[in-house]
Amino acid sequence: MDVVVKTSGEKSKRKIAIILNIDKKMALEDIARSQGVSYQELMEELEQMVTMGTSLDLHYCIDEIIEEEYQEEIFEYFKNQMCDNCRHPKPKTDVSNEVVTALKALDTLKAEMEINHLVNYIIGKKSDSVKDHGHDQFPMFGVGSAHDKVFWKGVIRICLLNGYINKNIEKYGLLSVTEVGHQAIAHPKKFEMALDTEFRP
Repeated sequence: MDVVVKTSGEKSKRKIAIILNIDKKMALEDIARSQGVSYQELMEELEQMVTMGTSLDLHYCIDEIIEEEYQEEIFEYFKNQMCDNCRHPKPKTDVSNEVVTALKALDTLKAEMEINHLVNYIIGKKSDSVKDHGHDQFPMFGVGSAHDKVFWKGVIRICLLNGYINKNIEKYGLLSVTEVGHQAIAHPKKFEMALDTEFRP
């Protein structure tokens, strides 16, 4: 069990380091070298991260990844393969402030918490778990009462996908704010979320 926990922790740290280096627009070869992996291994890890929904801004190195002659061909392919959601996208709302609110709320609890507990704390619902922990007396209790559970679970999903919140699988999916998350509180980024989208953790 100790080996599994350690391996999971190392993967999480590497993922966070990769995201930070991409934010700094570091060359992919340099990122691979700094993480002690081959360029191909890095590309496979980036592909896995994107498949899992992590948002990565790789525009700065697109020429390095894809030859220019193929870029337009790929763009045309995806333009012609647009799904219904792409043709008729759901309206989006700016949730930049709410992302920071969710991170701050989780951070004030000073402990790993499961998602439903965190959401109840944010919307001000006095669930048995919230009352048992005394969190209904905390200053941020009910800070997000203007929105419902579905909305806040969507915001938390954004935090998870961007590495701001860690989901500890070995502890039944308990959540905690990562180093990247603390940086996001100090230096917020803009995020938009499609409305009427339910998230199941």
